[in-house]
Amino acid sequence: MGIRLLCVVAFCFPGLGFMDAAVTQTERYLVKRTREKVVMECSQNMGHDSMFWYRQDPALGLQLLHFSYRVDDK
Repeated sequence: MGIRLLCVVAFCFPGLGFMDAAVTQTERYLVKRTREKVVMECSQNMGHDSMFWYRQDPALGLQLLHFSYRVDDK
């Protein structure tokens, strides 16, 4: 619940500067069967070194899937 609240606050107060950040993910939505392989790409425009991938099933909290640090796109 705390993470959801943080996201709502960040987007409700644009004067704080959070609205300048852009995160792009392809595919935006993806549904796969168990054990099917998937490739997803994510980028952001703030120059951060780390990225976190989460999933959220209906009626459940966030689950960390993957963490990456300083991955060059070259």
